[in-house]
Amino acid sequence: MTKERILVVEDEVLVAEELREDLEELGYSVAGVVGSGESAVRAVSENRPDLVLMDVRLEGDVDGIEAARQIQAKFDVPIIYLTAYSDQETLKRAAATSPAAYLIKPFNERELEANIALALSANRPKPSPTDRLRGNEALVDALDFPALLLDAGGLIVYANLSALSFLKVGDLSFVRNESITRFVDIGTRESPDRPCLILATDGSASSAVVRIEELTLSNGDQIGALVLFQRMSGKERNFLESSACALNDAVLANLPASTSAGSGYEVRNFLYPCPSGTGDFHDVFHLGRDRFCFYALDVMGHGPLAALIAGTLRDIIRSTATKDVESGPAAILTRVNRSYWERSFVPESFFVSLVLGVVERSSGRFALVRAGHPPCLCLRPGGRAEVLWAPGTAIGVSAELDVEERAGELEPGARLVLFSDGLIEAYAKGEGRLEAAVRRIAEIGDHPLEEFIEVLSADAREHFSGDDTSLLVIERCANP
Repeated sequence: MTKERILVVEDEVLVAEELREDLEELGYSVAGVVGSGESAVRAVSENRPDLVLMDVRLEGDVDGIEAARQIQAKFDVPIIYLTAYSDQETLKRAAATSPAAYLIKPFNERELEANIALALSANRPKPSPTDRLRGNEALVDALDFPALLLDAGGLIVYANLSALSFLKVGDLSFVRNESITRFVDIGTRESPDRPCLILATDGSASSAVVRIEELTLSNGDQIGALVLFQRMSGKERNFLESSACALNDAVLANLPASTSAGSGYEVRNFLYPCPSGTGDFHDVFHLGRDRFCFYALDVMGHGPLAALIAGTLRDIIRSTATKDVESGPAAILTRVNRSYWERSFVPESFFVSLVLGVVERSSGRFALVRAGHPPCLCLRPGGRAEVLWAPGTAIGVSAELDVEERAGELEPGARLVLFSDGLIEAYAKGEGRLEAAVRRIAEIGDHPLEEFIEVLSADAREHFSGDDTSLLVIERCANP
């Protein structure tokens, strides 16, 4: 039986290689791995794959969505988007290309397998406009505020859970094929930012700013519209912002001190939080007399709930690790995932990426696990950087965690460096964001620790985009 051939389009080499391994383990043939939109179009023309895995954010003039447009203009090949972003503009542009699926990073191998199987098995006749719209339901679900999809006639095709709650609807079937005018007084929309009257199914009324964005195909044909509700008043927004500031201050107050790892080790860190509420956190704490635990995490998304989850995980991780101080990082993180999974207040969409490790203080031997997080770096004396890339799924994806330990040893003068996606974004220019971040960290790896932190902190401040940006460094002292 001929294996289906899949093209991987991903500009971060380490991520691309992990995808290649996953696909081959699933029994597919990798038709190629390319890192730019231009090369993706050429590779489809030359290799004619059965499916394309396309990263949305690609460097250069042609990003993933534009590459998909060009590919679909010439070839009948399904495309699955891979991205960590689910903002309004990305949704609008991606919807017009009718992707076979849209996977929000981090995703696990089971999600990847299921979406590939569906995309390849589907008999793909030319879809109707409604089919094209409904193919983007996952994108609407990824938005954390009320949103609807309308067909070209103004009838509701899909509503996310937040929109159903806002309209006081228990099930999508009650609003599907209903006119948007049943709920929204469109006639009052004198300006895009003027509140409209919203009528819920229980007869109650409220006001919200309503934005309607047309969704069109590459040939200009309109297939429908995306409707976004912004319910927050100015007073509510001010209250939320002040609450987020308080939560961010609480997170910052609990970051580790320079002496947190104990004698013979120095700890340095910084965290620049998202103003709406940070989902980043890192910690270092003792495990018995001769060991300490360290970790860095990133809650998917921002806002007060993300900050609360980050703070809650601090307590979960500490209590889990200290119950059995001889446990390895895989056992600790497996129990943490189970405890997090069982928390009733945590929404299913709030996944957490994390790197966690344990160091034997006297020898410098360490072991770590990675759960969907950027890899940990080990900077050796002399400037050599070792990327500690351990496979693993994010916390909260499922009740069972799949991680593998990576072991090593910190000689005197060596450093462990853990960083979040926000720092990677500071080096977004060039051939690959993660590669650029690793290269930048390695090139200053022999700087004294304080200067090392100052340089990376300055980079983070200069290129701060609003996303959480954090760094944790643990150095084994050369002269303890």
